[in-house]
Amino acid sequence: MLVLFNGFNKLINKTLFELSISLLFNNVTLQIIEKYLLKLGMDVITETSRLILRLLNENDVGMILELLNEEAFISNIGDKQVRTELDALNYINSGPLAIQRDFGFSLYCCVRKADGKAIGISGLIKRDGIEFPEVGFAFLSKYCQQGYGFESAEAAILHATNTLALKHLQAICNPDNNASVALLSRLGFSFNKNINLDNNDKTVMLFDRLIK
Repeated sequence: MLVLFNGFNKLINKTLFELSISLLFNNVTLQIIEKYLLKLGMDVITETSRLILRLLNENDVGMILELLNEEAFISNIGDKQVRTELDALNYINSGPLAIQRDFGFSLYCCVRKADGKAIGISGLIKRDGIEFPEVGFAFLSKYCQQGYGFESAEAAILHATNTLALKHLQAICNPDNNASVALLSRLGFSFNKNINLDNNDKTVMLFDRLIK
């Protein structure tokens, strides 16, 4: 009977040990592997508690096509004349990815960790008429007012500071876009002046943030 009891006890201990290892593997190791695979396969730039910011790619044409044709995007940012998936792919390659190649930063695809959905773009751009790298962001309307703009822009600024060693950032905003004006203020930007962008008569507000 004692031998049987000892054998049963060892079996229980072995089972508990294997269960503990399994739980540890599922809760920790799988997260590490998942993160590593994401970084390998998706050109991850940075991340937040809810988002992964990565380089745009051809798989994002659907999101870009939808985003760039939303009324809010056209009203607040402009009409990029993107009407087909081919247009969206050309926008990705000639816009964000071209800026990434030239300057080492760009607008990144924002992917929700919870479900893997691409929900918008956020990051840095460089355009004619703006002296320093510019923070920009835009999200599909169904994901607005959920804190993703601030969360992603803050991560992009930290990346600009800690990785790219940038000391001066700028941003532009339509004067009537009160939500973005307030968000830029929360991000530490200060109003500089009103300007007109090249080849555009529309007046926009220019903001600055100096990084110490």
